Formats: sequence, structure tokens, C-alpha cells
Amino acid sequence: MADLDSRELARAAVNCDIAVQMHPYLRLTDWVGTAQSLVDEGLVPGTFRWPAGKHRKAWTIGQLTFTIARSRPPGMKGPASKWIATDWWTLRTEPADQARDWDEADDELTEKECDRLRFAHTPAGREERRRWSHSRTDAAFQSFRRKLLP
Repeated sequence: MADLDSRELARAAVNCDIAVQMHPYLRLTDWVGTAQSLVDEGLVPGTFRWPAGKHRKAWTIGQLTFTIARSRPPGMKGPASKWIATDWWTLRTEPADQARDWDEADDELTEKECDRLRFAHTPAGREERRRWSHSRTDAAFQSFRRKLLP
């Protein structure tokens, strides 16, 4: 295979559709794609001044904060200097009032997981697990479920 420069490699690796990555626990949504695809979807105005290189740009509209920055295109390996000039962007949307405390968000996830595990070891949790397990092997219930949920 012939050597490709970083722009050609990015073009070969990138499908121009937008990928949406939702992070509900962190209250974030990332829209990932080319500049033109983000403009075509109406996520970024056509007159937008894109940040250069590794810089990012943020703005707030109503109750949402938007942050846009270049990101590593799918299939690209190596240091950022290889892809930082490519046309592959991540537009992050999040509530404007959200505090950016990632440790707090991680603690919230840990607390939810601990609560779930604690419940599993209570009498109610054991009963729920027993009923779920029984429903998986109950032919009549599975037949009924298949009629409702094809």
C-alpha cells in the first residue's frame, strides 16, 4: 500500500455520517463528524468560524452549552500531530448549568451501582431475581411476551 499523508488517510477512514454518542449519566451528547455534516444537520451555522488546530470553541444558547473541537478520526493511529489538521470534529452539548466535576459524576455512578448491588442482596432483591429467572423458563409467559413484543 502506498504511503498516504494524514489528510488522505483521514478521508479514507472517515464515513461522513454523523455519529451520536450519548452519555446520560454525565448529561452529555457528542455529535461526531465532518464540518460539512455538522453544518448539514443544522448543528453548526454555515457561517461558523472553526477553531484552528488543537483549540476548542464554546458557546451557550439558551439552556445548552456547546463545545467543538477536532477529534481523532476512526482508524487513525499515532500522535495528535498526525490528525490535528483533519476535518473530523466533536460537538459536545450539555446543560449550561452543569458543573464540570467529573469526580462527582463518577461518584454518582459508583453510588448507583452500590445501591443496585445492595438491593440485589435484600429479600426484595432476591425475590425479584427469582421471579425474573422463573419468567425466563415459563413457556406460557414467553409465548404471551412474544405476542406483545414480536
